[in-house]
This record gives sequence, C-alpha cells and structure tokens, in this order.
Amino acid sequence: MDTNSDAGEVLELPLSDGLNTEGALHRLRAGDLLRFTLHHSLVGQHSNLLLETNHPPAADAAFSRSAWRRLGFTSAHPLDCFDACADLLICQAGCFDFRLLRPAVGGEEAATQAAVAVGSFVVEPQLPLSVPLEGLKVQTYLAKSLGPLSGWLPRLSVAAACGYNMIHFTPLQELGYSHSAYSLRDQLKPNPAFAADWPQISALIERLQTELGLLSMADLVFNHTANDSPWIAEHPECAYNLVNTPHLRPAYLVDRAIVHWSECIARGDYKADGLGDKVSTEEHLEKAKQKLRAILEGLNISDFYLCHVDNLVAEFSAYLVSGHCPTTGQLESLAPELLLLQPDPAYRRHGCRVRMDLAAKYHYLPVRHLPASVDRAAASLRQHLDYLNAERAKEIAVHISAAVDNAIAGARYRFVNPDGELLGRVTADTPMVWNYFLHQWPDIPLSSCERQVLDSPDRAVRVMAHNGWVMNDDPMRNFAEQPDCNIFLRRELIVWGDSVKLRYGRGPDDCPYLWQRMAEYTESTARVFHAVRLDNCHSTPLHVAQHMLDRARAVRPDLYVTGELFTGSERLDNIFISRLGISSCIREALSAWSPFELGRQVYKYGGPPVGDLQRERSHPICSAVSRALLFDATHDNPSPVEARSAHNLLPASALVAMAACATGSNRGYDELVPHHIHVVQETRLYQTVQQVEKEPAVTKGKRLLNELHAHLAAEGFEEQFVDQVTDSVVAVTRHNPASHQSVILIAHTAFSAPTADSRPHVPSLPISGSIGEVIFELTFSQTPAKFVRDPSVINGLTGCSIEARERLPLEKSQLVAFGDGRLHFKHLPPGAVVAIRVLLDKPSELACLALKKSLLSCKSPESGRRFRLNAHHLSYLLFRCAAEEGGGIYNVPSFGDLVYCGLHRLGRLMREVNLRKDLGHPVCGNLRQGDWLPNYVLGRIERCGFAPKLAAWLSEYLKAMRQVPRYLVPSYFGSAVIRIHDALLARARSVLLPACPAASRLLFCLSLGSLQFVGDPPDSALPPLAPALADQLPRLSIAAGFPHFAAGLFRNWGRDTFISLRGLLLLTGRWDDARSVLLAYAGALRHGLIPNLCGGGGVGARYNCRDAVWYWLHCVCEFVAMAPSGASVLADPVLRLFPTDDSQPVFDCVQPLHQVMQEALQRHADGIDFVERNAGPQLDSHMRPEGFRVTAGLSWPFLAASRWNCGTWMDKMGGSERAGNRGVPATPRHGCAVELTGLCAAVVDRLAKFPRSAYPYEGVKHGGRLVSWADWAADLAKQFEPRFWLPESGHYRDRWLPDVDPADDPEGRQLRPNFLVAMVTAPFLFSAERARAALELTERRLLGPLGMRTLDPADPAYRGRYDNSDDSGDFSVAGGFSYHNGPEWLWPVGYYLRARLAFSEPPSGQVGHVQAVLARCQAAMEASDWHSLPELTNRDGEPCPHSCQAQAWSMATMFEAACDLRNLKLLNVQFEVRSKGASASGKCKSFAARSPPSGVVSAGEEVNYRCAVSSDHVLPQKLHLHKNHSELGEQTARRPQEVRLSALDVQLDDDVPRADEAAQPLAPYRHHGDRVDHGSTELGRSADVAVVREVEEAQLVSGSDEVPHERRIERRRVEAQPQSEQVADVRVQRHDGQPESRGQQAVDTDVATRVEEGRVRHLQSQSHGCMDQLTLPFVTGLDGLRNHVFPRVDEHLQQIFVEIADSSWHAALADNLHNLRHERDLYLNCSHSELAEQTARRPQEVRLSALDVQLDDDVPRADEAAQPLAPYRHHGDRVDHGSTELGRSADVAVVREVEEAQLVSGSDEVPHERRIERRRVEAQPQSEQVADVRVQRHDGQPESRGQQAVDTDVATRVEEGRVRHLQSQSHGCMDQLTLPFVTGLDGLRNHVFPRVDEHLQQIFVEIADSSWHAALADNLHNLRHERGG
Repeated sequence: MDTNSDAGEVLELPLSDGLNTEGALHRLRAGDLLRFTLHHSLVGQHSNLLLETNHPPAADAAFSRSAWRRLGFTSAHPLDCFDACADLLICQAGCFDFRLLRPAVGGEEAATQAAVAVGSFVVEPQLPLSVPLEGLKVQTYLAKSLGPLSGWLPRLSVAAACGYNMIHFTPLQELGYSHSAYSLRDQLKPNPAFAADWPQISALIERLQTELGLLSMADLVFNHTANDSPWIAEHPECAYNLVNTPHLRPAYLVDRAIVHWSECIARGDYKADGLGDKVSTEEHLEKAKQKLRAILEGLNISDFYLCHVDNLVAEFSAYLVSGHCPTTGQLESLAPELLLLQPDPAYRRHGCRVRMDLAAKYHYLPVRHLPASVDRAAASLRQHLDYLNAERAKEIAVHISAAVDNAIAGARYRFVNPDGELLGRVTADTPMVWNYFLHQWPDIPLSSCERQVLDSPDRAVRVMAHNGWVMNDDPMRNFAEQPDCNIFLRRELIVWGDSVKLRYGRGPDDCPYLWQRMAEYTESTARVFHAVRLDNCHSTPLHVAQHMLDRARAVRPDLYVTGELFTGSERLDNIFISRLGISSCIREALSAWSPFELGRQVYKYGGPPVGDLQRERSHPICSAVSRALLFDATHDNPSPVEARSAHNLLPASALVAMAACATGSNRGYDELVPHHIHVVQETRLYQTVQQVEKEPAVTKGKRLLNELHAHLAAEGFEEQFVDQVTDSVVAVTRHNPASHQSVILIAHTAFSAPTADSRPHVPSLPISGSIGEVIFELTFSQTPAKFVRDPSVINGLTGCSIEARERLPLEKSQLVAFGDGRLHFKHLPPGAVVAIRVLLDKPSELACLALKKSLLSCKSPESGRRFRLNAHHLSYLLFRCAAEEGGGIYNVPSFGDLVYCGLHRLGRLMREVNLRKDLGHPVCGNLRQGDWLPNYVLGRIERCGFAPKLAAWLSEYLKAMRQVPRYLVPSYFGSAVIRIHDALLARARSVLLPACPAASRLLFCLSLGSLQFVGDPPDSALPPLAPALADQLPRLSIAAGFPHFAAGLFRNWGRDTFISLRGLLLLTGRWDDARSVLLAYAGALRHGLIPNLCGGGGVGARYNCRDAVWYWLHCVCEFVAMAPSGASVLADPVLRLFPTDDSQPVFDCVQPLHQVMQEALQRHADGIDFVERNAGPQLDSHMRPEGFRVTAGLSWPFLAASRWNCGTWMDKMGGSERAGNRGVPATPRHGCAVELTGLCAAVVDRLAKFPRSAYPYEGVKHGGRLVSWADWAADLAKQFEPRFWLPESGHYRDRWLPDVDPADDPEGRQLRPNFLVAMVTAPFLFSAERARAALELTERRLLGPLGMRTLDPADPAYRGRYDNSDDSGDFSVAGGFSYHNGPEWLWPVGYYLRARLAFSEPPSGQVGHVQAVLARCQAAMEASDWHSLPELTNRDGEPCPHSCQAQAWSMATMFEAACDLRNLKLLNVQFEVRSKGASASGKCKSFAARSPPSGVVSAGEEVNYRCAVSSDHVLPQKLHLHKNHSELGEQTARRPQEVRLSALDVQLDDDVPRADEAAQPLAPYRHHGDRVDHGSTELGRSADVAVVREVEEAQLVSGSDEVPHERRIERRRVEAQPQSEQVADVRVQRHDGQPESRGQQAVDTDVATRVEEGRVRHLQSQSHGCMDQLTLPFVTGLDGLRNHVFPRVDEHLQQIFVEIADSSWHAALADNLHNLRHERDLYLNCSHSELAEQTARRPQEVRLSALDVQLDDDVPRADEAAQPLAPYRHHGDRVDHGSTELGRSADVAVVREVEEAQLVSGSDEVPHERRIERRRVEAQPQSEQVADVRVQRHDGQPESRGQQAVDTDVATRVEEGRVRHLQSQSHGCMDQLTLPFVTGLDGLRNHVFPRVDEHLQQIFVEIADSSWHAALADNLHNLRHERGG
C-alpha cells in the first residue's frame, strides 16, 4: 500500500455499486493520497473487481487518457477485509478518471466488462514563482490594444506596478475581418499588428516572468473561426454546413428570409405601410413583425417536416401486395402513437417517411379477398398520414412563430431598447438582426435560394452556420448537431456573425484536419503561456476541450486552466471542471446586484470559516466548491463606472481582494475608464506605465489591495468571515489558524453615486484581541470633470484621487478608533476602505500555544495507553446511556441529547462537524455561548476517579481554552474531544482485541459492544457472588438493549445475557467478567432454571423461560473451552440464593458450580412443573392464569414444555383486550423447540468430554437408569433429523410435538430461523447436504437487508411490522402481537452467517456473502447515533421506532460471525510485495499462494493482501496477532540461540514453524540457520534419539500470535544396554494439564546395520492441488542419499515446477532448484578431510555418525511448505558421513513429524506443538534395542505412539526399506515413481538417475505452455551436468 504521502492529505473515496461522481468535484493536490475504499455494497467483492485509473504512476510519466492501469485493493487481513482499500499517490496535475469494473465472462477487455463505479478527480497545478492558486492576481489585456511587440513592455509594466502577478492576454493570433479579439482568422499565426513571430513573443513572456514577476495566460478559442479564415474555405467539412448537417436546411431558408426582410426595410420597401429604414418605436417593430410573418408563411417551411401522402400510400399498397401482410390479430398490438413520421435524412420537402412494417401491423386487417384488405389498409394509412402531417405542421408553425418573436426581440435590443445599441437606421452594415449563416452569394434572391443553393451541393457545402450562445440552454448538448432542438429554426441563438461554428464530430476520425490543426494551436499556446482561458467554455464540446487540454498538459504539465461557465447549475459546473481539469472558474463581482450579494460571493468563493475545526490528515473526500478566479470586472462587460459609480470601484476591489481565492481585474478598471473597452470596436492602445503614473486614478489603492491579497495567501490566512455591517458597509475577516492573527477589512460600497451629504452611521464592530496596526486606510474623492475620450490611447476619468495612508498606529487613524473591545468608526465615507491587523492578547496567545502543545501530546494512539484504562473504565468514559447514569445526559439545544453520557457520541459528532466544516451546527453554537459542555465532560471524568491523568490533562486544557476568544472554542474543544476519543478507542482496541491490532473497523466496532452493554449501574445488580470471590471478581451485568433495557428490573435478561456473553466477553478475553456473570446467575438457579428477568439482585427474579438455562450451560462449556484454565470455573463456589425451590433467599449456602449445573440438568431429567410466585395480574397483566404454570422436561431425548408459557426468545404474549389476543402466545413454542434441542445436544456432548476430575458426573438419572452424557448426545444425534427434517419443504421444523401427528402441527412446520442456533452449537446433529439446502432456503426466504425475518413471508401468519402501541382490533398485530411473526431480528443473522461458514463446501463459496451481510451491518452502525445495531427492523429493513436502537445480542452474534470469518483457514492468498513507501501504482512483485516464496520479501519491503480464497472452516477460539516482517526480523535478531541437535539427530527444525515465525503471513516458516554436522562416534558412547516437535491441525491464521494447544515434548536420556530394548519416554503436555497418549516408537540400535522395515516419517502438507504418494526407501550412507533421496526429491520438485500456472514465478523457482542441487552436490562431493576441517572450525555444532540418514533436503521446510514456487529450498545443511566400526554405537535419528499441518499464510501459531526429548542408548552387537518414545501432554496423561523397529545389522543389506511416506498437495496430480534400493555410486548412476531423468523428461515433453520450454530445458541440463560432475 502506497503511503508515501507525508506532505499531503489522505483522502478516502468510497466506491459503491452504481457510483458516478459526475456532478461532484473531487479536488486534490500533488502529494495527496487518494484512497479508494469499498462501500458496504461491494465489500468482499474486491478480488473480483478491477479498479483502474488513467492517472500516471509517476510525475514524469506520460499521460494518456486511454491508458488505464490497475490499482490493487489491499487489506491487513485477507478475510477481515472490510477496510480493503487501494491507494493512489497523486503526482501529476490535470483531470483524471477511475473506473471499477466487474470482468465479464469470457473477456478481460474493458469493452466486455461492466462498470460498477466511475468517476473523475482534478489535481491542481503548481504555478511558477511559488504563487499559490489563491494568491493569483490577474489583469486582462486586449492583445490588439498592445500595439507592436516593441511597445508591450511599458504597457504591461502597469500590471506589475499595480501588484498583479499574472497577465491575461486575449488571443494573440491573427484576427478576422471584424477585428473582434475572439474571431481568429488563423490560429497558427500571430497578429500581424504585433510585427513579431512566436519566438519573439515567447521571449517577451519569459522576460515578464523573470524581470517583473508576471506569469502569463492566453485564451484558447475552440468553438469557431473567422468567416474569412482561408483554411475553412479549403476544408468546409470543418464547419456545420448544409451537406453534413442537412437538418439546418429549413433554418437556412428562414435566415435568408430574415435577411431579405431586413434589406427591404433598409431599402424603404415598406414605407407605404408606415415602416421606413428608421426603427425606433414599438409600433415600427409591430409592423416589421407582420411583414416578416408574411414572408415566412410564403416559404412553407413545414413542408420539410411532412410526408408525401400519395407516394407513401402507393408504396404501402405495393408492400402489402408483395407478401408482407401481417398475420391476423395484430391490429390491436400496436399503439397508433408509435407510428411516427421519420425525418428525411436529406431534409427535402415532403420527404418524411413511416416504417412500413409498423404501418402494416397497425392498419392491415385481413379479409377474405386480398385486394379489399389492401385497399382498406391503404385508406386507413392515408387517414393516419393526414393526421400526422397536420400535427407536424402545427408544431412547425409554433417554431416559425417563435422565430418571428425572437427576431423582433433582437431588433428591439438593437434599435428600440434604451439599454440596447440604439443603432437608429437599418442599413446593410446595421441590419435588423444578424444572419445565422455565412452566405457567400448576395446576388441570389430569396426566391432562388432553394434552387440555386439548397439543391446545389457545391454551394450548400459552403453555407456554414455561425456560432453563438443560447441562453438557459443545456450546455451538455451541441445545439447545432441536435435536429430536435431547433435552435436555428426558432432563432434562439445569440449569434456571432463574424465567426463560423466548428464541427469536430465525435472524435479525430470524424474531422482529422480540424483536430490536428486545433491540437497544434493548443500545444503552441501551452509552450508559451503558463495558463489558458477557455473562451466560451460552457459551449465547447467537452470531448474536444478535454482532448485539447490533454495535449496542452503534455507540453506544460502544471498548466493553469480557467474559463467562464454560465451553466446556471453547480452540478453542471462541476462536470466541466472535473472533465477538463479547470483550476478556477471565472466569477465576476460586477454581477452582484447589492452589497449583500457581493459579500455572499466573497464568502462563497473564499476559504473555510474562521474558527474552523482542525481537519485530520486522513479524512473522506467531499465534493468541493469550485475554486474561483473572482474578477471585480471582466473584459466582456460594461465599465463599473457606468454600471455602478466611480466611488464603488475601490471598495468593490477591496472586497474581492479579501476573498481567499484567485482575483482578477480588467485593464482600464484601475484607470477609471468610464466605458466598455469593446473587444470588437476598440482600436486604441493602452497607456504606458509612465502615462498612468501621471493620472494614477485608483492604481495606488489597487497596488495596496493586491499586496494585501498576496500576503494573506502566502502567510496562511485561509479562514474567512463576512459581516454585513450595514446595507452598504461590508466587513471581511481573514484569519490565520496557526498564529490566530486576523486581518479585517471594512469597505463602504457605493453602488450608486453618493450625494454630498451622505454620511451614514456605521455601528461599531466587536473585536476579539487587540489591534496591532492599521494596515492601510483609503478614501476616494472625485472632482466633477467632463470625460474626454483620447483618440489614440485608452484613458480614464480625471479629477479622481485616492488618499492612501499605510502602516499607521491606531491613534493616527482618521477613520477608526478602538475601545471597550469594539472598533468604532470616526468617519467612513462611501468609497472608503480600511484594513486592520488584529492580534490575540498575550494571555490568549499563550493559551493557544499551550492548547496546541497539549493536542500534540494527545495525538498519537499511544496516548491512550498512558492512561492505563481497562474495559470497565473505557465503558464509563465512552458510553453509559442516561438510564445507566441515573440521568444527566447532555442536551444540545436545537439538536437533542447526545445519546451517551460518555465521549463516543460526542466524539463522532465533532468529527462529523469537522468533516462538513459545519460551524453553524448547534453544538458549535453551544460551545461559543458557554463552557457547559466542556465542564460536563470534565466533571464526569473527574468524578469517576480512575482516570486522574486524563482528568488532569483535560482540566489544564480547558483552563487554557477559557482564555481564548469564544469563536475559537469549537475548534479547540472539538480537536480535544477528537484526540481523546481517538486515544480511548485506541486503548479499547488494545484491550478488546489485543491479539489482532490490525483488525478491521467492522470487527473493532462490533467489539465495542463489549463496552456498550457491559457495566455496573447501581440499581441493576446481579445476585451476589460467594464470599471467597466477592473481592476478586467485578460485579457487572449485561444490558439487553438501549434505551429500553438499560437499567433497573429490565436490564438483566437471562436469555439475552447468555446469547450475548460469548461475543461480548469471551471473544474479547474478558475472562473475569464472564466468570462473574456466569457465577452470579448460577446463584439464582431455582426450579432447575435461571431467571428470565433477574431483578433486585436475584431476589425478585422471574423463572418463566426455559431456554435461558441452556444458553447459560452452553456458555459455561464455552468458557471451559476458551478461557485459560477454563475448567477451574467448574469448581468455583456459587452463593445459592434458593437452595431449594421453596426457600426464601439465603446468603450462606455455597456450592461448586458443577453441582449447580448438575442440579439444573437433573431437574430437567426429572421434569419441571411449578407455578410462578405471586402469579396474577400484579406480576404480569398480559398473562392468562395457565400461563404462569411453567413446565419443562424430557420427552426422551428431547426437551419439551407446555403451550401457554412463552419459554423461548419468541416470548410475545398478546395484550389487547380489544383484539382478543390478551394472554395468547403470539408464537407458541411448546413441545421440543429446535434451538433448545441443539443447545441440549451441545451441552451434553461437551460434558461427555469433560474430565471427571473437573466435572464428576457421568450423566443424569432418567427412567430409573443412569443415562450417560455420551448416550444422551448420541440419542439426540440419532433422532434429530428424523424428527425435525422436512424433506418436502427443504428445511427444519421449528418445533416437534412428541404426541402429535406432524401433519397436525402446521405451526411446527413454519420456516423460522431458530434452527440456526442448533446448527452452530451442535453441528453434529445435521447432515451437511440438508444443512446447506436449509441455509439456501433461509437466505432466499428469511434474510432481509439487515435482519432475519422471524417467519417466512409466504406464511399466512406473516406480519412484517411491529408496533407495540397498535390498539386496533386486528388480532395479528394489536399490542405488538407480530413481534416474532415477521419483523426482522438481527441476532439470528449472526448464527446464520456462522452456519454458512461452517457448512459450506467449500467455505470460499460463502465468504463473499458473509462479508456482504456484515458490511451492511457496518453501514447500519455508522449511520446510527448509538453506533450500534438495533434489536430489529420492520419489513425489508424499515426502521422500527418501537424497538431498541442498540441491542446486545445483535452486536454479540455479529461479532462472533465476524470472528469466525477472520479465523477461516486460507487455501490461497494473493498479495503484493513492494518497497515501503513506494507508490501503490508502482512496480511490485505479485504472488498467488499461501505465502510468497522464501526470500522474496527483502529488507525495506512490505506485503499487502489482495484477495483470499477460503478453505477449511474452524470455529474460532480467539483472535490472532498480525505482525509485519520488520518486527519479526527484530525478534529473530534478538534470538541468537539456535537449536542444536546431537549425534545421529536429523535436524528438521526448518520444516516446522517457530512460534514467532508462524505469525508472518508472507514467510511464516522462515529458516533460522539451524545447522547439522554428522561427525563420528565411538562404540559404547551414548546416542541421542531426536523425536522432534509435531504440529497437528495447525490453524495458522493471519494475524495470530498464539499457540492454542502447544505441546512441548521433553527429551530424556537412557543408557543403552546390550541386547536390550530401551524406550525414550516422550510425553506431550497439553494446556489443560491432561496427558495425551502418543504410543511408542521403538528403535533397535543393534550393532548390525540391517534394517528390516523402517519408516522415518509421515508428512501431510496442504498446498496447491493434489499429488500422489511419494515413497522413498530407507537408505544408509552417502550412496543411499544419492540413490534414493535426492533423485526422488528432484522429481517431486520438478513436478511442482512444471505444473505452476503463473509464469511470473518461473525465474524464482528455476534459480531455487539450481541452487538447491548445486549446493547439495558440493557438500556431498567434498572430501572427509574438508569436512573434518569444517568440523574443527565449528566445535559447537552437532555431529552425526555414519549411519545417519540426512533427509533435510527432500522434505519441505516449514517455511517452504507454504510456498508453492520454492517449497523445498535448500538451506545449506551439511552432511558428513564418518566411519564406524563393528560394535561401536550408532545413532538413530527419529525425525520430527508434522501431521495434517494446515500451514496458513499469516499465522504465528503452532496449535499442537510437541517437543520430544531424546535419550541416548548404548548399542550392543546383534541386539535389538527399542527407544520408547512417549508424548507427554499438558494434562499429564501418556499418549501411545506405536513402535518403529529399526534393525541395524552389521550387514548393509536392507530387505525392504521405506524411509519415508510423504503426501503433499501441489499443482496437478503425478503418478508414483518407485525407485529401487541400491548401494554405491554405480548403483546411483546405473539405476536411479536414469529412471528419474526419464520421469522428468516425460513431464518436460507434456508441458503445454511453450514459454516454459527453454527455462526447463536449461534446468534439466544443469541438474544432470552438476550431478554427473
């Protein structure tokens, strides 16, 4: 995972199914890290999804929009992957895309893949001169007004003198005949008026940057070109003409008619009708309108949109006669409106058509004679066509009427409107309106246009549409390309008559010349200028602008892009910004219609609010507000002097300068030019800097404002506040969040010219702090003077001046004064501006420094550890609802209660406020108003007494916080709360999940249920503990749910407690807390039951449920199995409140827990039947009298009970008299409930396996006999499925009635989720096939969006909503009767998921499903104020207001399911290895295996999982610790002592995982350099027999640090006696202290070296695929090794090698095999003297004698077994065969053994590790000696291991030897290769190697992939060459 983003932010973007970020703006900077996460809808699918982006992998990499690269999702755990993410390090500026694809079947190409999510993001550029984007100050220049290039510098120096840092040039290209600045004649040539070429212009631009500090921006005009562009005449296809866009033909005729109309008016043709060439009144316009309408009516434009009826009817008749008559009965199958006129592609008159097949279906009705049918159909069609023509003609008439109205509106603006042009007379140069088309034949009259132009392709292709823009049009469509938009026909275009609209088509292939020309134009512009402005951006086709900007960024990567967007929609703006990478959108202050609106613009386009909360470095990305380039006035609009007043120019600029964004102005604004500097008509030049200095106007003021703007941007004054002081006075504050300095600017605007006596009152402003200085104050004055327009230069008003005073002490200010904490205004006239610097007072400044220091001390997760808090403390500090607290929860006005008294809800709320930058939230307002909330938080922490350090820290922090201004309090308090909350959560993670610190957020959030619901409210005590334990164990209880079951009588429900206990307490390792709860409830046992409600410390308990006791018994069994020394709880003393059923509470009866358990079990065997005490309405008003009678017992072997008592969790009793359901069980569960059957089976099965020393009862007495636990369990298993399985329904019964025919019990046949409890607790009751079928049905019928339906919706009794307040007469729902008859409960879902994992085959098939369900739970928790899971939901996940919003068992069972998922065994893990800190998109090594090959993870590298495929499922005992390689490397370095074996030992340590190695998910079985040396021994000396430790069912789960069942096998020495059998006693010690019989392994160490039959070792190892048995004969000496061991191992290695599917592994394996054989041959071929020298230099190493069999290299080491590519790496173990003499002692090696070792990637455990001691035996000639090898278990019991006889006769003959049996799963399957036993080198060469080579060659020729051929051939050649040598 790429985390090399120290300087930037980490921005999280969740990907959901169907996500499209179009309309959102995701803005980043280079150095940021974009982290893609998965929405809950996609969790678990990331291994099947492809995330791609076109963002380049490096800053210098080339960008191509179509070049997609993949990003891999990674997670800390392959199954607990709810936090899976893909990181993208941002390194280039521009706009980029991402897409999440789901590969389609049969292809990997994007075209065959379905897009799951798509989006884009923008990366901001970095400007030269280190100018921040918000520090830009731009001034616009009309390039044509600069004159020749030689005179530019004096004119452009004005920008530098006024403090600007960027110049915006209008296009510098050659202009068209109109001389419009944006009508370009040639995009590739500079304007000839400049008398310069591009290199000269580029040189000047460079001088501006280096000498004046001015960057440069130029316009890009993509939409149009000048009418007189030579290239457009040569390439008319580049324009919209009447050939390539024929739908414009009718609009062209309309346009020619309007031109004709205008010419007639100009000629005076209508003077007789009162309309001359002078148009000035509405009367004139009305007469002109009538004339135009008459002209257009004569053109019959509608004919282009109609059909020729006669021709179509005739064609239709011919169509029918030719055999296309439809069948009978289809007349009614087609609606008439579907038969529409289809436009003629050429748009000829009456050229429209209809589809004949549709016409036939609608109009043809067959009769007896075909001609009659055809005639009838033709007549019907004629009638239909006439109707269609009439309707279409009406539609076109509306368009023509709109065209007339729009033409008159245009004429009104030009001639009549006082605010318009008022042109006066209509002439050829000033027509009524501009024409829409370029028409090059003025002599062709209107009457001949259709014939001479439309019907002439040569001329039609040169009729080109002009460009323009359409008000309020959809900017996403091209108005010229859409035939149905009718923009040209309706005359809705505001046309630019000097330019032709360019036609790009869909891509470069549509118009190659245009694309190439404009790309060249774009690139040449980008080479010269630092920024570009997209002219007419909102009308530019997006794909065109995107392509061109991509070309521009290829030239200048950090190109600044801006443009004007008049879309009228923020969403549409964001689409343009995201697709084009627009850095800032041009906005204009002149568009503000009031000072208030101007202030709003400054606020909107500025930075975050003052006092903003400190954002965390890592946070979700939010759609941003587009950056603005805020102009006080642009060059497109009138002068502000005309629009407002001269007095307003300075204050408007001042307010713009205070905006925290880029700003700009137009040249002429600062010089008070009182008219619009027209982009078309202006021909004068700008003044030089010398000319401007003579009449400075407001330039000096603008310099001060620009300098202030730059200072604020550079110094980090990023926060902003706007205050509307009066109607005309606006104050803007810019705040530095680091120094807390502020700059306040107050401007008195003058939207209208002030009067002489205008002296409005300005109220004082409150100031927090002290005024450091008056930065400047500016006043504007104007002497009335007539403006005289200079004929040669652009000049401004005269008689205007600014008085500027800078850097003033406050007392010298003429405008303001300060006192009483307020800024008072002495005199602030219109046009005045004052800026002041505000400093914090000294106490506040020191307080801020102290606060920042304190925050730093509480920032890291380690800060939570120093508070030394346990789970009880954390529960109090984070949670505790109002009922638990006894009231006093904090209420935020206008918001509500915080839900928890602790910090959890407040911390999450402050984080939400921070993310949204919502300082207007009520909690922020409450903090600004007073310290009530901080004092409340501090008071709780101080009162608890167990967090003195935290209380002291917070007390000092709040003391300092009270010294800061109130506007900063939300920021500082919010930051403190977030820091403390984070620290407490970090501490909670270490307390609840100590073994898996890298657990996902989902797992951690679920584990928080342990803190949410476990507490000790004073009014909710459980029964007391025995005196011996009262001071040892905490007194805690588990709340059933919030808010209804938090305290008092209804907090402690026995059933809820023990359904929840395993998840809340056992899986979180809270052993003492669980023990306390178990023993407390045991003390309240009565009638063989534990309480349903345990109120009053057990004294007021109710015993009306029969399932709670079984959940309790099951929890006791779980505690015994899971807790350290868990069996000891069975002997714990229990204080019995009710020693007998009828006794009053006593407090002196103590019994061991096992006796209480046995009493409960025996009472059920005897039968339970009693009436509740105090029965009646006073106890339960909803219960009938018979309901108070509780019965429970055995209907052998099942548990059974009566109907009227609701004894299970489905315990709703009707309570509505009106509906008649009072006292009626809503869900009767009498008889044998399925979940109780499962719990009973689970308990008795566990009891059968308990040691009698811990649980001294064999069974229960029933029917006059003792029934053992095993018999009871067996009977349940035997009868369960025959009683409960419903084959016709495919699911299990909900209950079984012993004395009722199953057919007569429809309620028992209902599909409910209760069988899931039995399926998880007692899986042995179920057949796997039926269980899977039932689970599939459950998923389809019962599983809801969040919970589990309590009844099949197909059942007539199903009611999906629960409303406890329902007082209707409906029996089924009144009074909440539907509680368990449909509403969707969450806690059964946990059991469902666990059952899914346990019974699926393979489990990988359900991993994604389980992950998806759990992910929905995560989403529900995140959305909940309680941050928990609810009790239930109504139908289809609808929230249920009548249930608990946080429920203990919902959280607990989901946590259990999540733990089960995390602890699945893995078969295959895909992961990546990359350098630490490297980009996630950079190069890495990818693998697909249980772990990476040994050696691929080097120092400085890290590993990330990408996906996982599950294999065998095991219910978890505890979570496991994940460690990285660097940590393990340090551990290894700190462990210098290596394992040493003595003589004759076979050193196989490296094939067994060390305890600290197993935790390494990528190289879990690391070699640690254990060495073996075979030295010589003498006769009679002792020999060690090594029986090495053994791993059974090793569930090595990623993230584990534990050895659940470690067996350490001691070694003992025995003295060998002649002709005697000696036994090495090897015992395995288990954790539970019980011995484990392992049998014996006999070793005969006779002097004779004969072996009758030997089996050294049996290894089962799971890897890829399956391989047949590998059989090796027993051998002795060097020849034996060469003859039998190495060749067979070589074959096995080669088998794995050639069957590997992924060629990326090839090189690593080839090298590994090569090194293995090379090193081995070196060691085997070296001389005895060499070995002797080695031995002498290594005295501390173990020596083996001549009879040793060194098998290290043919057996996979433990770190190798998990590696599919190099599973048998050679580690350099050396073998030396010394000499022996007859009668001398011989060492016999009994090697360590690994049985069924499931070596899973990422584990740190050796669940069943056995260490076996060695003993020496003295070998005597011709005698058989047996080494007794016993395995000592932790429980002290011996374990039989069988015998292994070894006959070592002097003769070197072996009758039948099998050294080893190896089963190894690898790729594919290989037949067994049997090798003969041989001795000597000749035997090796003659018999073994040839057969091995033959087998290898057979494998070689069968390789399918030729890419493997050469490498394998080389490998075989090297193998044989080295071996031969």
